[in-house]
Amino acid sequence: ELVIFLRQNNSLHSLYLYSNRIEEKFGMDLANALIHNISVTKLDLGDNVIGYEGGKAFAELIRQNKSLTSLNLWGNRIGDSAAKEIANALIRNNSITEINLEENEIEDEGGKALAEMIKFNRSLTSLSLRGNQIMDDGAKEIAHSMTQNNAITELNLGNNYIEDEGGKHIVEMIEQNKSLSRLILDVNQIGSSLLISIEESMRRSTTLTFLDLSDEKTDIIVQK
Repeated sequence: ELVIFLRQNNSLHSLYLYSNRIEEKFGMDLANALIHNISVTKLDLGDNVIGYEGGKAFAELIRQNKSLTSLNLWGNRIGDSAAKEIANALIRNNSITEINLEENEIEDEGGKALAEMIKFNRSLTSLSLRGNQIMDDGAKEIAHSMTQNNAITELNLGNNYIEDEGGKHIVEMIEQNKSLSRLILDVNQIGSSLLISIEESMRRSTTLTFLDLSDEKTDIIVQK
């Protein structure tokens, strides 16, 4: 019934389906129903289980839909392959300004695809990749792409597996990027000396005003 409603309705602006045990089939049907919907601008599908096939369907939605501005796919187990499809779709999307892909089993290959997207997309202002399995290779590519992006103001890479090599590139990102205002890096594996370098870079930045370097034991939040 909801799928039929979405195909016919052009007055609904926000749709919240958080934590409804939605699985692949219904996720695919939902994405297909929203492709030509011109009213829904905000969709929260967090904490469901749409999986790879559902993730692919939402990539197609991103390619075709022109009204959606906010998409939350937190905790849907879409994996690397679907993340790559979503990244490719976002390259040509001009409407979505915020996307949440937290806790989706995204690894370095998905991270690299999202890095490529960051180079070209100019509408996205908030990107959250928290709680994935992104390591140094993925973080390096994302950081490099961010030096060429002037749209994203908030980036969340917290609770991944970024170590010192990725951290070095994050320092360079902070020094060169001219749009980022909030950067979240908590619960990674970056060494203390490099964390100091990241904080020092933040203090020199003219745009970055919020930095989270907390670990599991200590809150380290820098604001200016």
